[in-house]
Amino acid sequence: MFYNSILKKDNRCTYYMVLDTETAVYDPTIKEIKGTNMLVYDLGYAIVDRYGRIYETGSFIVKDIFYDEIERMKSCYFADKRSTYIQDIEKGLHTVVNWKNLVFLLEERLSYWNVRAICAYNAIFDYGAICRTNNFVNGKYWKPPLLKKYPVWDIMKMTEDVLYKRPTYRKFCFDNGNLTAHTPPRPQKKAETVKQYIENNPQFKEVHTGLEDVYIESEILAKCFATHKKMRREL
Repeated sequence: MFYNSILKKDNRCTYYMVLDTETAVYDPTIKEIKGTNMLVYDLGYAIVDRYGRIYETGSFIVKDIFYDEIERMKSCYFADKRSTYIQDIEKGLHTVVNWKNLVFLLEERLSYWNVRAICAYNAIFDYGAICRTNNFVNGKYWKPPLLKKYPVWDIMKMTEDVLYKRPTYRKFCFDNGNLTAHTPPRPQKKAETVKQYIENNPQFKEVHTGLEDVYIESEILAKCFATHKKMRREL
């Protein structure tokens, strides 16, 4: 875990936990891609304020899945990154932890920072994956307490309401081919595309590890807040 030595906790400030998960398939017979069919092997988080300032981060590898479910790990969309993960674990860039301890740790950090909401991009996916993993590991519990106590905000919904509607965003997507397969094509809503738009850098690529994606999503969250416009937030 990383703690920002410059930014200190201020009880007058509102804090948010931005998190992202990387997952393996729970049931390979289900072809639809949805969070409730996924098991979390990598979870990254950051404690941020509305301006995108980062106070604390954590990057965790879930032992119950990453090491104990080798066959399921072969189903990962980024399965070829396993060796890189192992190298990064050896360098101390990730902390290996079992799921129950990870849930306990997240609950403790949420409480310490008195977090207003848990935020994720396309949050319904991460929400479902966390619930499925909790059920898979614990056998009977579906939703962990942290998802009951804290509201979950979808950064993608926020983006749709304040950034996606901008003519400049639509032009950026059409100019750079960031379009969906719909007829007619529509601008993409992927976090990677939004980040490219913010930086005006069509070449930017996501790393697709939990914490690295959290940095992107935290920046997008701050951009949404900065518009001071009405937007959907909760699932």
